[in-house]
This record gives sequence, C-alpha cells and structure tokens, in this order.
Amino acid sequence: MLRALPPGDVTALKQRARNPVTLQWLNDAQPESYSPHRSFRTPTRPMGAKELPQGTFSEHVAVILPLSGRYANLAQAVLSGVKASHEAVTSSQRPRLSVYDMGDSPESAWQKYQKAVEAGADIVIGPLTKEAVSQLTDRQPLPVPTLVLNQPEGDIAASRQVILFSLQPEQEAARVADRAYARGHRRAAILAPRSSLGERLASAFSEQFTQQGGRVASVQHFVPQATDFQAVLGRILAQNVDMLFLVASPEQARMIQPQLRYLSTRHPPVYATSHVFDLEGRASQDADLDGITFPDMPAMLGRSGVQGHARLIQQGNPLWPRLVAMGFDAFAMIPELAKLQQDPQASHTGLTGQLRLDSQGRVVREPHWAHFRNGRPIPVHGH
Repeated sequence: MLRALPPGDVTALKQRARNPVTLQWLNDAQPESYSPHRSFRTPTRPMGAKELPQGTFSEHVAVILPLSGRYANLAQAVLSGVKASHEAVTSSQRPRLSVYDMGDSPESAWQKYQKAVEAGADIVIGPLTKEAVSQLTDRQPLPVPTLVLNQPEGDIAASRQVILFSLQPEQEAARVADRAYARGHRRAAILAPRSSLGERLASAFSEQFTQQGGRVASVQHFVPQATDFQAVLGRILAQNVDMLFLVASPEQARMIQPQLRYLSTRHPPVYATSHVFDLEGRASQDADLDGITFPDMPAMLGRSGVQGHARLIQQGNPLWPRLVAMGFDAFAMIPELAKLQQDPQASHTGLTGQLRLDSQGRVVREPHWAHFRNGRPIPVHGH
C-alpha cells in the first residue's frame, strides 16, 4: 500500500516519522534511488536514524547472536567477550545491554533486529553468520548503527549505519603478502592443503603479492591427511624462491617444517597465518615450528598491554579464544566508531589488533607478528 503513494507523500511521512521501525517501512516503500539529492558514492545516514555516539557509550546496546543451534559455541564465545568488555566499563558510564538469541534461522536476524530497535537500542552488535548479516544489509538503510560480525554475501553499498567487523582468514593472508614484500621478498612459493580454506588463502596471498609487484613461482598442494611432504617441498626448492607461504594447521606444520629443514639447511624463510599457532600447544611440540613467522592478535601473543586479558580469553571460551577477543573489541570500540568513520588515520587499540575503518565501513585489522623460537612465539620487533 505504501508503495502506491506518490513519492512526495512518502517523503512527508518520513519527515514526521519518530519510530525507527516506521522509518524503515517508509524507506522500503521509497527506494533510495528515488531521491534526486542522493550521492551514490558517499555513505549516507537515513533521515531520522540514530547516530553513533561521540566519544562515549550509547545508552542501550543490543546484541544479536545465534546462541542456540549449530553456531551456539561460536556465539557464546563472542558473547562472553562482549559481556567482559561491558563489565569493564565504569558503572556510571555502562550502558544497558540486551541480548537476543536468533537461533539457526538467518531470517530471524531481521525479526530480532526489529525487536531490538523497538526496545530502544541505540546500536546493535551482530549477527554473526554471513547469511544472517545479509538479512540486515539487504534492508539498508538501517535505523540504528549496526556493527555486524561478518562479511555479507556479495557486495553492499557503503553506509554510515553499517560497520563490518570480521576475522576473515583471507585478510591475514593478504597481510602476510604485504609483510613479505616489504621485507624484500619478490619470488614466492605457496604450499597449501587441497581444501576450500587452502584454496582461499592461497588465492588471497597470491593476489596481494602479485599486486605489490612480486611473483608467485610455485603453488603446491597436499591432501590434508598427508604425512610425507618431501616431494612437494623438493619441487618448491627447485624453483629458487626466496620465501614460502605455508597454509597449515599446527599438526601439519609440525611435520612440514622439520622435513623442509632436512631437505635444505638454507631453505627460504617460511611465513604462515595464525592457523599454525595453537594457544594450548606445548613448547616441546612446537619446537618443530621454529623459524615460522606469522601474524596474530596481540591478545594471543600477550602484547601491547593486553596481558591482563589472557585469563579472560582462556576462561571466556578456551576453544574459540579469538572470538572472545572479537566480542570484547566489538563492544569496546563503540565510543570510537564515530571518530574512526571521520578520520581514516584514527585507530583503536584492541585485543584483536590495531583497528581502523576503511572507506567502505570495514574494520581493517593490523595484527602483530611473531616467529617461533624454542617452541614459543616470540614477538617480532616492529610489528
């Protein structure tokens, strides 16, 4: 019925709307493309929508997560981080925190979002899965600022109301490529498992490294169950590369690195993602990883004043410590989000890394760096 109204009438109703949900209905009735004043290149905020707080916490924060169902363990890890961050706020400044369980159904994300807005939420954290995030981003513009915890399916238009915070491993692979190139490496090899993750990380590294001006001279794969890697490593060494990007689990890397040393005492330096580092690993086991350089969250490496949170990371959810850190940062950076949007050079020092926003509203995470020595991750100077 609303779509049948003349555009001018819909605009007038939008100007008088006070309820954010009503405003969303009106926005759905009049697509953004109608407005003759809309800039498609500049992120915009819908008329009447709530804004990010300036240097302080909102009065009411809502969290939407799949706390029941197949993603419950992951969601509980995120929530434990959010709650710890909430408790760390001075009581006089601590906002109201509402938690909504959306279960397994991606479609319920929008239903819970509407309930949160109707209950007066000033900002929403979540949801967690790509499909659920798309349920919100497909309905832009949103009535309240929303910090989603994954990338949606497909591209979305930039919006001041949506901040994208994810721990995509492809971002780490790209950072490895940046660091390797900055350290003077120009001829790389890739060794990855023949799996979806292996293909994605190999592609992300290769794309970033070649974009910088480097060359990927050899790409080798192994079956995840492999134990003998001498043949593929021999093919890599024959290419005279000056670095190796390794995609591997801790168990796989503990077999690969010793075999590489056996084949050549002067083998090229090995870089990996944080997948090689098991927080529960023992030094006696991880001595086999000695020499591998990798990026990770400062909270995982005990750096930058976050050592006091090591207990939180372990107790919050020892199986998913990085998601605990993510939840902590998602809540902790709320007061700084407006500044991060306005100043591309501004950053937030978090448990997950140094965080800033790019022009598309994506949280860019600069990790810290370490290499294994005597079975322990040792921070690399000048992370």
